[in-house]
Amino acid sequence: MKASINNQQTTLFKAEEPLAYRIRPISIDEIVGQKHLLEVLTNYLKNNAPYSIVLWGLPGSGKTTIAFLIKSTSKKEFVYLSGASTNISELREVITKAKLMPGNVILFIDEIHRLAKNQQDVLLEPLESGQMILIGTTTENPLISLTRALHSR
Repeated sequence: MKASINNQQTTLFKAEEPLAYRIRPISIDEIVGQKHLLEVLTNYLKNNAPYSIVLWGLPGSGKTTIAFLIKSTSKKEFVYLSGASTNISELREVITKAKLMPGNVILFIDEIHRLAKNQQDVLLEPLESGQMILIGTTTENPLISLTRALHSR
């Protein structure tokens, strides 16, 4: 999904997409709730997504919206994968790109809890070396659904 400038307003989604996509917040100022977390998120966005994060919450709580806000504000390459349908070869392709552009690739994995342990293990080296930034979203407790090794990165 490409961000486009239209009447000085950034749009993250195309007009023909579902209403829920079209009314998503397009800036951090439009997100409401948990002010202490919004401060952290604001700093994260101002610093151009400097580290990996996992967003955990109920369906519809804004996890994916936050990831796409990061996409629209970051100057880094943004790659979207679904944890439900990605495979190791796709992950390795992103890792190869990250090695060519160290620190300038953000990999967003929606439903990261759906990755198998061997898929999670593939991410360890590029995360530890700082070649890539990972943003994961999950409705499952990441302490249970993600490997300890991935947590430490």
